[in-house]
Amino acid sequence: MRKTFSKRRTFILCFILMILIVGIVSFSQNNALAEENVIKNMVSFTNQSNFANVEREVDIFAFANTFNDAKYGDTIFDIQRVIPIEYLRHKGESAVYKYFGEEYGFLVVHTTHVVPPNDKKLNYIHIYVIYFNWENYNNQQAITIKPLINGDLEYEIGDNGEEVWKKSKAEYNYYHGNNVTTYRFNMDFHLTNVGFGAQLLNENELNYGDSGYNKQRDNGLIILQ
Repeated sequence: MRKTFSKRRTFILCFILMILIVGIVSFSQNNALAEENVIKNMVSFTNQSNFANVEREVDIFAFANTFNDAKYGDTIFDIQRVIPIEYLRHKGESAVYKYFGEEYGFLVVHTTHVVPPNDKKLNYIHIYVIYFNWENYNNQQAITIKPLINGDLEYEIGDNGEEVWKKSKAEYNYYHGNNVTTYRFNMDFHLTNVGFGAQLLNENELNYGDSGYNKQRDNGLIILQ
């Protein structure tokens, strides 16, 4: 009986271990696939200044004007066509995402704050979008960098499950008696110490942004100036 019990216990432990291994491998593969899809989205998003709206073709400048002209509390439509939606979903924790492509780049910062009187949690998304303009002069290439958007958002999920991003002032007023304390959480981004880089890619292998690219197997060279 003791041997039978030992064999059964060993079998159960091996079975549980096998399930855990399968789960871990599956989780790793799903994470890798999700990361690859985000990279592909970033490349495709930022390599062009035009994107498809439900009703019409919109460019990054029209969107920036709409965002900057919007009032606090207004819903910002099409934001998920400028920045991948994976970077616009606030998960209640701090995070930083950034990517700079051929036509424009973005910086996304998630912050979370606890405020009185009942430790209410406030979540904000701060975004900074920059446009790149490339021009050639007598075989010399010139680039102009222009900030387009510098603002804050609140992320909400409606009763119907729809995701909504609203322009926010990123501040909170705490009323205590006849007094009020204002907490400001907005971010103001500035360009400083701008650098430029050049990248040498291997034409015979997958490179960053290509489908199936794996950083661990990348034998390409990178030259930075």
